[in-house]
Amino acid sequence: MSELSLGIIGTLSARVDFPYASTGELGGTVAAYAKLIEPNPDDALVHNTRGIAYSENDEYHKAIASFNEAIALDPQFAEAHYNRGFIYESRGEFESAIEDYTAAIALKPAFADAYNNRGRIYEKKGRLYKALKDYNAAIKLDPAFTEAYYHRGITCIKSGDHDLAVEDLSQAIALEPAFAGAYVFRGIAYAKDAEIETVLERYRIPVGLNSKAINAGESSCSEALMNAAIEDFSTAISLKPDFAAVYLARGDAYRKKGELERAIQDYGTAITLKPACVDAYCNRGIAYENSGDAERAIDDFNSAIESKPDEPFLYNNRGVAYLHIGEFRRAIEDANTAIALKPDYAEAHYNRGEAWLHLQEWEKAKADLTTATDSGVDIIGGFQRHYKDVVDFQQKTGIQLPEDIAEMLTAQKAPAEREKKTRLAVALKYYESGELSTGLAARLADVPYSEFLGILGEQGLSHFGTADELEEDFKRARKASHR
Repeated sequence: MSELSLGIIGTLSARVDFPYASTGELGGTVAAYAKLIEPNPDDALVHNTRGIAYSENDEYHKAIASFNEAIALDPQFAEAHYNRGFIYESRGEFESAIEDYTAAIALKPAFADAYNNRGRIYEKKGRLYKALKDYNAAIKLDPAFTEAYYHRGITCIKSGDHDLAVEDLSQAIALEPAFAGAYVFRGIAYAKDAEIETVLERYRIPVGLNSKAINAGESSCSEALMNAAIEDFSTAISLKPDFAAVYLARGDAYRKKGELERAIQDYGTAITLKPACVDAYCNRGIAYENSGDAERAIDDFNSAIESKPDEPFLYNNRGVAYLHIGEFRRAIEDANTAIALKPDYAEAHYNRGEAWLHLQEWEKAKADLTTATDSGVDIIGGFQRHYKDVVDFQQKTGIQLPEDIAEMLTAQKAPAEREKKTRLAVALKYYESGELSTGLAARLADVPYSEFLGILGEQGLSHFGTADELEEDFKRARKASHR
């Protein structure tokens, strides 16, 4: 069972405008403003504008010094606080930036840009409910604020609200039709919806995550959503043909549809544009593996490991490829490395357990399969990706499995209980990765909402405080969204 590295969210640069200049036009040079300061040393406006000139020359220390001087001369100068916050943000000094944006908002409550930029920092720091509140405020103040819709859409993706993300990103596109980044993230939202719809369709849960119409030739909502994702990625590529991350995203979409040749071609283009793109090597390796070309898959995993030798999923994926070509000892070595790097790596335990079966190391196989099962891995489903059942395994390998292991890999007479455990495990996995909201994850798990919040608490998955605080924060933020 291979693990995919997406690596998309957070890799696209935010669209940031030039710092706010209260004088309007940004004319002149640093030297010109220095001459203006000589006869006007107490003019906060001149110091502020010189700070902007320094920032345009990438002289950030001097820019901050100029903004400091402007603020010292006029503590009520909201724009100077904003501009200093902008520089702090660009330097990664986020807490200082938040302080300045907050000061700018206090001095000028209708400062939409300050709300947007503070929200962007909260988003980067994972404080999603605060980010949503700031984007809501920015949009309320400026209903045509493209960037605020864009970032609120990204925040909705991270919080699992893909429908709301599509709405916001569609609005950003309506305001700015050539906005490549908005097409990329709307495509990501569609693709995530498609993956979740596939799971929900497996369990026959009528959710209707997105109202995207099913066209002729599309057999399901998940297929329609994935096609919509590919269409958005293609539009983004037409607008920005040298952006490696978009080819990576479209390659992922093609691979999930089973169009492996197209996926491999897109991954290749991503590598050409960005030779150090580890995700492209990894995901092309998965595509090669899925197409039956394990040797090329191993070559790509080797390239990825050279760049990132401490990534456990790369060793796990290469181990799966070794498993498929019968190099069981190498598969075990890679699983060992993956588990050493990430001891709770359940999928690696399963893959190592399957390799032990081929070497007839029964106790080791049973231990790994048990660990994987206890961690929520559907080992029967994993086993059936390679073999129809235990009998098929025994016929193809000539290996007779012990009765207790054969029983572990055989569907029991109480499928409802097994399905219930599987659904809960899948729901927790999608919630933890941020791909499902709490409400939808509870529906997938088929448990009452309040019970699911309790399970999250038991699993330590309430990232923003207690379960009640989490729900209340998001309820308020979502209520404010899209009024």
